[in-house]
Formats: sequence, C-alpha cells, structure tokens
Amino acid sequence: MGYIEIEGLEKRFGSVTAVCDFNLEVAQGELIALLGPSGCGKSTTLRMIAGLDLPDGGQIRLDGQDVTCVPPHKRRAGMVFQEYALFPNMTVAENIQFGPMIAGVPVPERVKRMTELAELTALQETLQRYPHQLSGGQRQRVALARALATQPRVLLLDEPLSALDAPIRQSLRAEIRRIQQQVHIATIYVTHDQEEALALADRVVVMEAGRICEVGTPVQIYQRPRSAFAAAFVGSNNILEGIVESDQPPAVRYGELIFRCASLNGAKEGAQVTVVIPAENLHLGPQPAGQGNVITGVVTLKTFHGPFTRIEISVAGQRWIALLSSSAAAPCSVGQIVSLSFPEESCHVIHRS
Repeated sequence: MGYIEIEGLEKRFGSVTAVCDFNLEVAQGELIALLGPSGCGKSTTLRMIAGLDLPDGGQIRLDGQDVTCVPPHKRRAGMVFQEYALFPNMTVAENIQFGPMIAGVPVPERVKRMTELAELTALQETLQRYPHQLSGGQRQRVALARALATQPRVLLLDEPLSALDAPIRQSLRAEIRRIQQQVHIATIYVTHDQEEALALADRVVVMEAGRICEVGTPVQIYQRPRSAFAAAFVGSNNILEGIVESDQPPAVRYGELIFRCASLNGAKEGAQVTVVIPAENLHLGPQPAGQGNVITGVVTLKTFHGPFTRIEISVAGQRWIALLSSSAAAPCSVGQIVSLSFPEESCHVIHRS
C-alpha cells in the first residue's frame, strides 16, 4: 500500500479527456516525476491530487484517507508552482510563515519553523528582503520553504524550474532533491524536461495523451523502455520498425538491412517489432574484429555540443543520429560517406502486440 494511492483517475474538459484511467502508488519519501509533452495531462493530474481540480472519476487516498472530494486546505498538500506565487508585499520571512499563520500556529512555533526552513533552503541572509529583491532561484527556494512550512503530507511541484536559466536549474534541482530526501516526504514532480526527471526521480511516469504510458526507474526508462513512445521521448534514440528475421541467431530485418540483436524479448520469427538503438552507442567505423552491426550512410549534419558531437547520417533515406565523444570523435564532414557500427546488445527490441 502506497502513501499516495490513485485509482482510475479521470478528468474531462467538455469533449476533451485530459486524464484517463490514471493509476499510481507513491511511497512515503519517494519522489515521482510525471514526464511528458505539453498537453499530456501532467499538471491536471497534479491539480487533482492537490484538490484544485475535482476529478470526474476515480479515487485519491493520502495515508489511507480518501481525499477525492476534500477541499485543498484540508488535504495538507504543499504546492510549488512555476511562477513562484509569492506575496510581493511580504518579506521572505513573512512569506514562509504565511501558511502556519493562517492555520493558527503560535508565533514562537512558526518562527522556529521558518528559521529551520531558511537554513534548510539556504535563505538565512534573505529573510528581510522582498521577492523583487531576489533572484529567480532564490524565489523558488522561498516557494519551496513556504510549501514545507505547513508540514504537508505530500509535496507537489508543477514545473518549478522551467522559468530559470540552465545553470540555475541544474543547481536548484540538486537542492530540491537534497531537501526532499532530508524531510523524507512523498513528492510528485511535474516536468517536460527528461534530463530533470531522470536526475531527480526515484521513478518516472511517462504520460501520453492523458494516460500513463510507462512507469520505471530512470535507468529502466532510459536504457530499456517498454514502449516506442517512451523511447522516442526519453533519450536520443534511433527507432526503427522492423520484422523478426530469425529467432536463432536473433535478428531483425529493417528494409534491406538485417540487425543482429542480443535478445528479441519474446518476439518470434515474423513478428513486427520496434528496435531502439541509443545514439550514444553508435561508433564511427567497424567494431573490433568485425563484431556487431555495421551500416553505411552520408553525413547530413554535424553539431558540436561541448562534451559530445551530434552527427546525423542518412542511411537509405532514414535519418540516423550518433552522439560521439568530442574528445574521441574521428573527423568527418557533411557529405562524407561513413560507416557506423553498434553492438548487438545495443539493439533493444520492443514487441508490438
């Protein structure tokens, strides 16, 4: 039994179904990331858990209590929004204390909570400042401290870092994870940024068109996705639709090409499958001793990304992507014919039922 239990959650806006048959359990202290493209139902799901939107079907339980129709202020859910939602006429100290003050917490206790949270979120030097005197990262830490000041049962974050610059996002997401682990609170984090989800979460919930597409650890979702949608949305993968050529040795035909695979994941000869080949597993030139798969194509684009170089290659009219270490990448140029190789273990087969 999870600390947060969601069963059959549904939400419709007119003729549009925003969330359908959403089922999830979250353990105490676990951080779950809801990941997916805009419009897939992530924020709507979070708002229903918070009580800001009422579901059209399903049930939400917190610590065994049915809160499906309970008002937001009685759920004890801390919410952090993308746009901070701080009170501009209040200092940092006053913003953090606002929730406990409304709840009638005595002054000594709420000051004590504020002091502890200011230390936890590294805001000690800003307590007498106003929101307009803070950086974006500081404002978001205030919003986080304010959400935790009410001692919530769950913490809900809706794209909290999307308005910040990349370097600040990276440092603040590490701070959020540190704080979440320290307070040991069940947390649901909404994001469309795969890097953010993989770096933060204990488990990732990939959503597509209002439904859960796949649930797994970051390693599982990234390295061994169970759906073509997750493979396309997470990571940089080459995704091919093929047919199993043979069971022994395991091989898949894609057009005129045949790829050897380490495993077919239960698919039999003649079955239609999706083959996922991570871009970082492709190498320029053949594998040592001729092992693995080799394809030949024409370089159509080459872009430098610091630690890695992204190369796009046209192979029989299909665009392939290779991510090569910039320090080890062999020189090549647009228009050049190159050979790409990848080991059999890199061919992850998804059986299309």
